Amino acid sequence: MRRQLFVSGALAVAIALIMAVGSTAQAEMEQYESQVLLDLSWGDGPSDMGYAKDGPEDAEGLRCGPVAFDVDKDGTIYIMDTVHHLVKVFARTGRLLRSFPVEMQWDGSICLDEEGNVWLNDGNRYAVRKYAPDGTPIESIEYGPGPDRAVELGITARGGEIYLGVSKVVVGRAKAVAGKRGERIYKATRESLSREEQPRLIGRTSKRRYKEILDSGDRITYVAEPVHGNSKRISFDVKGYRDVVIFQSEDGYGNVYFYVSLYQGYRGKSEGRVRYIYKYSPDLKLLAKAGPLLTGNYTERKKFLVIDDAGSIYHLATSKAGVKVVKWSPRSE
Repeated sequence: MRRQLFVSGALAVAIALIMAVGSTAQAEMEQYESQVLLDLSWGDGPSDMGYAKDGPEDAEGLRCGPVAFDVDKDGTIYIMDTVHHLVKVFARTGRLLRSFPVEMQWDGSICLDEEGNVWLNDGNRYAVRKYAPDGTPIESIEYGPGPDRAVELGITARGGEIYLGVSKVVVGRAKAVAGKRGERIYKATRESLSREEQPRLIGRTSKRRYKEILDSGDRITYVAEPVHGNSKRISFDVKGYRDVVIFQSEDGYGNVYFYVSLYQGYRGKSEGRVRYIYKYSPDLKLLAKAGPLLTGNYTERKKFLVIDDAGSIYHLATSKAGVKVVKWSPRSE
């Protein structure tokens, strides 16, 4: 009898320990909280976003709105208003600071460099354009057509160099000519990057590149390949081709972020899409799930997420009601 009591007691202690460990592991998961920084209307006002009234609608009933934005180190938000051909700059409090005209045809991408200059990829006309923080045109770099759709390429400016997708924009030696707006115009080419150079495109501090491997119809795997050392793998369970997993970036601590968009409700049930940001440690252990994010299929074609060095997540979402920028930050205890 005593032995049974001892075994039962030991089993109870073991279960309690397991539950405690599980609770601790669950408690160690970081919690994120959201804050709506911008809530903008469609229209022609100074703070409104331009909306095209013609053309085919997307899955959310939108035709054309802002598709790319960026955030500087102080939290200032730069949104590319493609309809009005403006870059609109907002404080993190939501106040419009300024706007300036840009030469852009409907689509493209935007980024900021270390000095706060604004870079745009005008993929329809095969040109990269640089503006000072106050909107003054500085230079245009015409790179010409390539093997891919230039309009779909994201732009990255780092260390005085410009990248489109996984290629580098190399300015030619020809003397620059003056443009009508006062900027200097250069001729350039695009060069593919070597394996050692590609990690520079990934995160702000990354020494790795992330290569996607489609294992099967129900699993997506990313391989993290360091410049030196052994590679690591991270896999996501998915259901069919409509589920999406996209590597985003790394923060200043080397944590890794993925955008995960999954359909819910199969086999005759109502379907809906849920969107999260998964955060992983540098050794690829799950740390947090931020979300669910707001819908915005139109925006998802371009740069709709920004991860800053502190690990805050900025999300640009469009809907029939308007345009929002939401910030997700780790909850302070």
